[in-house]
Amino acid sequence: LVGVLSWNDLSYGLLTELPPGNESVLGAEAVSKHFPKGTVGPLTILLENDQVDFLESDARDVIGKLTSRLREQRDKLGIDDVRSLSAPLGNHSSPQKNPLARAAALVKERKYYVTQVESRGGNATRLDVIFNADPFAKESIGQLDGVEAEIIAFFGELSGPYNETQMHFIGSTANSRDLKQTTDRDRIVIDVAVISVVLLILWMLLKKFAISFYLIMTVFFSYFVSIGFNYE
Repeated sequence: LVGVLSWNDLSYGLLTELPPGNESVLGAEAVSKHFPKGTVGPLTILLENDQVDFLESDARDVIGKLTSRLREQRDKLGIDDVRSLSAPLGNHSSPQKNPLARAAALVKERKYYVTQVESRGGNATRLDVIFNADPFAKESIGQLDGVEAEIIAFFGELSGPYNETQMHFIGSTANSRDLKQTTDRDRIVIDVAVISVVLLILWMLLKKFAISFYLIMTVFFSYFVSIGFNYE
């Protein structure tokens, strides 16, 4: 029973599967004492829209509203910080009182958060999201799904060209989610193919389907008992 219930309980943590004395594990633990766990693997979200110039003030205001919306739901989404064109320093962003300093900062912000490819015309910008969980943990994959759904809902509520905005993800959590989706799909295909082929071979050799099916079930039983016995 334990084996059946935990059959799909896979871990994609690169650090959690290593011995606790490894330098990389100790380093991650040291960082987590002073900074959010997600600092070691921020999620970068690329927003792309051929009809929008994110260098313009209107588009900047939209990014500011999106940033505020994600921050307002930080507890629900498991977010520790959001950095964007409107808040380049995240939670530590503060308005510059000196006009010259503010102008210089604005140039740097645009250079970092808006595409610098001249042919793109400023139609792509980025958001950096830091989760409060291990970026390789399964729970961070669910957090990514929540952030994606929230951004889709945000742009879906806007009028004009903004609802045509496309998203692209990069980072440790995005890689883990893609790996999980690929692994889940491949496991189903492999399991069905192997079981079907083995059952067919047994049926051809024994000429009795009931006995062949019984033998397959004994293999299943041993397989799940092994998983359940070694489950942590």
